[in-house]
Amino acid sequence: PMGATNSQLHGSPFEIFASWPEGSCASLVKEYKDNDYDFGIDLPTVEALTGLDTASAEAVVNALTRSTSEPRLVNALSLLAGICLIGERGLLSHTARASLIYDIFDFDSRKDISQDEMTIL
Repeated sequence: PMGATNSQLHGSPFEIFASWPEGSCASLVKEYKDNDYDFGIDLPTVEALTGLDTASAEAVVNALTRSTSEPRLVNALSLLAGICLIGERGLLSHTARASLIYDIFDFDSRKDISQDEMTIL
C-alpha cells in the first residue's frame, strides 16, 4: 500500500539510502552534475558516486539492470531520482525531494526544463 516505505525497503539494496544523513542527496546530485557523468554508469562509477562498498553497489546495479553483458550500465538519472525519493528518510520534505529531482533533469541548471531535457525524461 501507499506509504508503506519501511516494509518495501526492508532487505532492499536501496535501504541504505534511507538512513543517509541530511544533505547527502543534494551532495549526490551536485557530484553527478559537477563531474558530468554519462547517463549510463557502471559499477565503479556507482561506487564512486554513492560511496557504497563494492558488494552494496553491486546489489544496486543488479537491481537496476537486467543486462548480463559487461560493462553493466545503470541509468544514472533513474538511480539518482530513486535515491532522492527514498534518501534521508524523515529529513527531506516532499518539496525538497521534488526540487532535487527537478535539478537532476535540469542539465544546464537554468531552472527551466528545455524541450531537449524533457525528451530525455
